Amino acid sequence: MSVEQSGEQLRIAERGQVTGRFNAAIGNLAALASDIRLGGLYGLERLMRDSPNDQPTVVTLLTAYVREHAHGKAGGSADARPATDVRAAMTVLANRDPTHDGSGDFDLRNVHLRSAART
Repeated sequence: MSVEQSGEQLRIAERGQVTGRFNAAIGNLAALASDIRLGGLYGLERLMRDSPNDQPTVVTLLTAYVREHAHGKAGGSADARPATDVRAAMTVLANRDPTHDGSGDFDLRNVHLRSAART
């Protein structure tokens, strides 16, 4: 086997690992337990760091997650805080390296996170 073939097999194996990690993290987002959802969110954060080419997909996914799970209403209670997983998703998005966003869809229109930054 040539060095080129070995290198190609290694790249294929690495992509398979990235795909497996992505699928596991996505599966965790659907869990009922918040700690498992958090693990999925932080798994996606790690994936963005390890595989910058996948960051646009992860950004699109995380913004969709926030849109679907942030239940705040405009003009709602000032004390209403987003759920822990929504705050974690926003933290992951805030900590990303925006130079790798590429064509990621960073759409948070109509999301109301008025108290998200409160501790």
